[in-house]
Amino acid sequence: MLSNLDTAWRYPLALLLGLLTGLYIGGMLATIYVITAFRESLDTLSPIGPWFLRYAWADLAARPSVLQGALIITGAVTVALTLVGLAGVHRGRLNQYDDAHFQSRRELKRNHMVGTLDQNGFIFGKLGFPKSDAPFVMAPPDRFPHAMMIAPTGRGKGVGFVIPNLLHFSGSAIILDVKGENFAKTSIHRKHGLKNGIWYFSPFDEDRGSHRFNPLARIAALPSAERQYTALNSMADLFLIPEGESAQSFFNAGKRLFIASCLYAIEQRRPTLGFAGEIMAGGGDKKKSYTAIAETTNIPIVSRTFLEMADVPEKTLGAYVSVIQGSGLELWNDPAVDRVTSASDFDFSTFRRDPQSLYIVVQPEHLKTLAPLVRLLFADAIASLQRREPGPDEHHAVTFLMDEFDQLGRQPLVLSSIKTIRSFGGRFFIISQTIPGLDDIYGETGRRSLQGGAGVQIYMTPQDDRTAEVLSNALGRSTITAVTESQSRVRALEDSANVSRRSEERPLISANEVLRFPLDEVLVLPEGQYPIRARHIRYYEDRHFGPIDRARKGKALPTTRGSGADSRQVAVGKLSGLAASAERADAEVFGEAERVFPDMGEGALGLRLEGELDRRDEGLGHRLLLRLAQGFQETDLGDVRRKERDPAHGHRDFRTGPIDLGRIGRIAAALRPEKSQTFLRAPCGAALDALEPGLNAREEIAFAI
Repeated sequence: MLSNLDTAWRYPLALLLGLLTGLYIGGMLATIYVITAFRESLDTLSPIGPWFLRYAWADLAARPSVLQGALIITGAVTVALTLVGLAGVHRGRLNQYDDAHFQSRRELKRNHMVGTLDQNGFIFGKLGFPKSDAPFVMAPPDRFPHAMMIAPTGRGKGVGFVIPNLLHFSGSAIILDVKGENFAKTSIHRKHGLKNGIWYFSPFDEDRGSHRFNPLARIAALPSAERQYTALNSMADLFLIPEGESAQSFFNAGKRLFIASCLYAIEQRRPTLGFAGEIMAGGGDKKKSYTAIAETTNIPIVSRTFLEMADVPEKTLGAYVSVIQGSGLELWNDPAVDRVTSASDFDFSTFRRDPQSLYIVVQPEHLKTLAPLVRLLFADAIASLQRREPGPDEHHAVTFLMDEFDQLGRQPLVLSSIKTIRSFGGRFFIISQTIPGLDDIYGETGRRSLQGGAGVQIYMTPQDDRTAEVLSNALGRSTITAVTESQSRVRALEDSANVSRRSEERPLISANEVLRFPLDEVLVLPEGQYPIRARHIRYYEDRHFGPIDRARKGKALPTTRGSGADSRQVAVGKLSGLAASAERADAEVFGEAERVFPDMGEGALGLRLEGELDRRDEGLGHRLLLRLAQGFQETDLGDVRRKERDPAHGHRDFRTGPIDLGRIGRIAAALRPEKSQTFLRAPCGAALDALEPGLNAREEIAFAI
């Protein structure tokens, strides 16, 4: 009988029945003992008259040895039969097949998997229809800080999970937003309702613009080249993924060259991956450029690396550079990517102190292209959190919502930190379309490690057989009673039937049934618990989230223009696009430049433009810069830095940005052909006057080699 009961009731009922049975049998045996001790006839024994009801307490107290014996007999028999009952239930479970089942509401409450929205746990579904006031299926954040969802395209993970959680979770969030739907539907509430600062990172969004993120900024702030080298080595492993086994043989040497280029870029006060790529490219003559860098750097490991690379055969050296470019760095050849990674508008180290939301908006057709940059964003944020545990003023958790996880390529830092990031205030929610997609990137062992670290797995109706098989196995197997009826003809006179029953094991839901699972339901598998079957949320119909969604109508989205934590806009372009890695300048222009500056190699030709060149300034400096940038798609006025006069120490540089002389020469020639030779030959002041007469007298601007 007990084997057919819910697991939650088996042991309590076995305990109760054992106590009652033991108390009765033990009591009756003790009664026989007391009757004998009192020298009474056993004929007076009654099945409903145990000793503690038959005799007065005073009579028993007068014979303490008899009372003690009765208590011992009663207690011993009661305990023995109770233990036998519990052991029987336990053995019955061991001898049975598994008893997997979906959790009842009682079990859900006991396991704290239903909650109120004053908690910050992930929301997975509802116990009723979308419009009902049924409770939400939620994970307590202290027990399950992470989760993983497997959901094919078109299953409603956005309306059923991503958007409801972004409208609910009040801490900081870093969201990969494929298509930009999450930003459009949640950023207003996260800004005004949840008091988050809003950041919008979208390299290819020409209409809205983008905030900026410089992957080298955090590393450049480290106090020594040794620590910078270590950080760069880790960063390279996080986003550079060589393509094919043939590339692997060149990758390690190429990575050393990449790290040295980044260190040199930091030393030159231009810590960007775009500039590091320019340094690696080396211009027209890599050996000459590398030798010049080795002779000018003050960092020993940079000097050694570039001297070593200068002695490598040209073909092999080209292979080193090509492999690193193909592993992810070539993305920075795109001016839009170079632009949005030229500086950082947000600081991940502040996300635990001040609630902020970063939306990484990528269109589906750009996801593979931008995957290295997205990996770097997540890796830099994780590394920033893991530098130290939260301080007393850092009480906001940071949720990493990583959609299309398998499309981003391998992220070793996510794999290694999923079991430790919790203590640093981080929470992962990983979304992938299929199990095979994860297996292709991480292997089955890595995928199992991610699932184990996640704690909670959520599945929406799969489309492929492998995912269905994995899900069916994860749900477990249940025991059913199979009834078999056999009939036989006896003496050709009448039928007789034999009925037999036996226990059989079967999947709770078979793989074929999983493929036909209702599209409006989700399966939730918490670690250490039986699975949960829940209804989809449709946030726009929900009694809680629907009003929030309707309240955003008519309100403007957070802007990336103007000023403020969620409104700084990246400049429309990048003046460092005029830098040394640009296409080879016209031979005549470079020849003239090398004649004027005979000690400078082609790869090292450069100028620094410093002055009062503010974006809002309508003065001559602003107009000069715009003229220099004419004919180019991009210009970053922010890369031209201010130079201020200090009465005590003379000129003081705040920031500097290199500009390629050859490019400026070509622009000058295009703007004013008759002045181009003057620009290249004349001293600095005369060169400026050639482009804008009177400029030198009105503004403190200098060209310096």
